[in-house]
Amino acid sequence: MKAPSPDENSMQNDETARAALQTSRNANALGANALQENVAPRETQLNEASLRRNVTASTRSALSIGPRWRSVARSIGVACFLLGALLLIYVFRQTMIGFGNFSQPDYLSMQIRRVQGDGMGEAILAPVIVIGTEFMKLGYLLALGLLGSIVMAKGIQFFAASESVIDEALED
Repeated sequence: MKAPSPDENSMQNDETARAALQTSRNANALGANALQENVAPRETQLNEASLRRNVTASTRSALSIGPRWRSVARSIGVACFLLGALLLIYVFRQTMIGFGNFSQPDYLSMQIRRVQGDGMGEAILAPVIVIGTEFMKLGYLLALGLLGSIVMAKGIQFFAASESVIDEALED
């Protein structure tokens, strides 16, 4: 049989201390009946003190880790936000280039002539290829724009969550 790890020991100590505190609270609530239940006042005081020590140690541990966690979480949140912003900047830039191409006279016809070959089949296939390529670019830019927005939103959420996670841990 293997020995319990230090984490398991501390969890058992916390559970034992919580149970002892609950017992002492029950004994205090009963007042005069506490002595009838064989709960000595000295034992109750010792259990409350051990619980305070364990809670204080875990609170101290959370407080010492908290600033590091917050800085790491904030950094990850800011990095995600910036990545999303870069994706959106790329999408907007490519969109402006695309609109610039369509504002040129005969842009599509020049593209079709560039793709078109000598045969009849190639003459029919060239417009399909050029227009299909333009629609694929549009779909690609829409997908990247959506992805950039989602990544930015997750970065903001991660940054905001960096504050509340440690605070919630300390409340327990």
